[in-house]
Amino acid sequence: MNVDAKYLSLEAIFKLMNTDKFDHNYHIPYEKFMIDKRNENIKLLEIGTRAGLGIVSFINYFYNSENSNFYCMDLYEKHLHGLRHMGINCYECDQGSREELSKAMEYFDNTNFDFIVDDGSHKSKDQQVSLGFLFKHLKPGGIYFIEDLFHLLAEDGNNYCKEALRTDELIRYYEEKNKILKSKDGKFTKFTDEEIDYLEKNIDKCIIFNLDSKDDITSGGGPGPRPIAIITKKR
Repeated sequence: MNVDAKYLSLEAIFKLMNTDKFDHNYHIPYEKFMIDKRNENIKLLEIGTRAGLGIVSFINYFYNSENSNFYCMDLYEKHLHGLRHMGINCYECDQGSREELSKAMEYFDNTNFDFIVDDGSHKSKDQQVSLGFLFKHLKPGGIYFIEDLFHLLAEDGNNYCKEALRTDELIRYYEEKNKILKSKDGKFTKFTDEEIDYLEKNIDKCIIFNLDSKDDITSGGGPGPRPIAIITKKR
């Protein structure tokens, strides 16, 4: 970027970086929940970096944090190669595998994060495996985001993972009942019992932030609802 990002809003940064996070209006929830730490030296993990536009946007937003404070996991090394040269910590990883997540966190020296952003496969099984495994690596008071919940609406009619409860249903249930929904109509959560116990003891708030994408976009499925899950950890 050729401008001093510390004077820009996250919306302006997303727009300049040409990330679909701008198209989907994700700057609204991200800035709402991140702005209090903007001047701090934070650590952030992004799952599913692809072109790297999202993680580089966050680097510009948190201008007092070194590039080495930012971490990426992606299924494909080709999405990570350029980011390594920027000093960003990267690991090729399947977010739906606890074994691979464990290796990634070992590679990252079991770092704890202020923010975790799941922009990965958008599949319920993978989202739940990642949330269950990584929530313990979130700092007290940290925030975990799960993007693009609208993709889950198609899971009932495809072969993603038919035995998995949809992540959006789990989040809405927790909003209402303050506990993890383990099963419903022959479908089951992908959390382990140990993960369920940890989540129920450590989740502070769990919400779905409802918003719509811009009307004129063609990326990411076109215009429409773009709900995002926001899970905060107790201090």
